[in-house]
Amino acid sequence: MDEKRLRCMVLFGLLMAEMYLTFGLLQVVFGITGRGILLIPGDIVGGAILALIGSVFLAGVAVWLGPRGEDAGAYVHVGAWLGVIFCLVRFVFLAANALAFGLGMEDFGEWRITDDMVPMLYLALFPLAAMLRWRTKSRKEMRGNDKEDEKVNRGQDDTGVSTREESK
Repeated sequence: MDEKRLRCMVLFGLLMAEMYLTFGLLQVVFGITGRGILLIPGDIVGGAILALIGSVFLAGVAVWLGPRGEDAGAYVHVGAWLGVIFCLVRFVFLAANALAFGLGMEDFGEWRITDDMVPMLYLALFPLAAMLRWRTKSRKEMRGNDKEDEKVNRGQDDTGVSTREESK
């Protein structure tokens, strides 16, 4: 991975660490105090999960600053995957509550979709978009490397001139 791409990933990891840790801390504090605001309810466990994901992103930044800086990208990828996976779990929970409301279950008479719109859902949009971007970039790089490998295997340089010595 080139240095410029790694720097972009680490910067993204720093931004995600800040966002996940901030929202995680807010959810824990709101959970302890019994309060919450729109789209950030009080949830101690949900806040702890967000803080864990933010810590993984932050660990990537710390690794980048250390002697093994080239490993930082792995931490950013893991943080992104954790964000998306926990988002999917939370989305299933939201869908189950919506189904219960739709079926007219007694406990869900006053349920609103905003009750289950938590930071875990909307924060994961950023890592998901980044992972899709990294995936398409990686595919393009792989295609470029495949073409270069074919040229080497055929014994040609960039101009198409043969680089193999003719053996007699």
